[in-house]
Amino acid sequence: MKQILHKYIVLITIFQLWALFPVTLQASDFIDFNMWSKGPGQLYQNRLAVTDIEKTPSWSPEEGAPPLTLKRAVEIARDHIKKKNPEFIDYVITEIKLEQFVFPKYMKNKWCYIIICMRMPDGCKIPESMNVLVTMDGIVNEPEVLKY
Repeated sequence: MKQILHKYIVLITIFQLWALFPVTLQASDFIDFNMWSKGPGQLYQNRLAVTDIEKTPSWSPEEGAPPLTLKRAVEIARDHIKKKNPEFIDYVITEIKLEQFVFPKYMKNKWCYIIICMRMPDGCKIPESMNVLVTMDGIVNEPEVLKY
């Protein structure tokens, strides 16, 4: 009787812990966001692994300056564009966002810069845009090409 009771207590305890922490972290957990286009028929999306985001430095605006300065984030983005997207040589930075990752709920104080660039290719009426996502550890996220 004691063994059966002990098994039930262990099962109840495990269930209670699961109820408190229902989200399980697996290597396949990703955060998808930030869709953008680099011309007609080209759609991109930033996709970050939760495990990679968790490795970045934590920061809260109340603490002062972020771990990666805006100036350094722009330098990193410019270097990335030069190396990976040389056709964007004549781009203009149109917007810079400092964005917090808010999903999943248990991830706190994780931020990134999103640097939005645009250019108007010769003969085009619609500008091309490119977003460069730089995490607080200075790593640029490589976007995925979406098929549509």
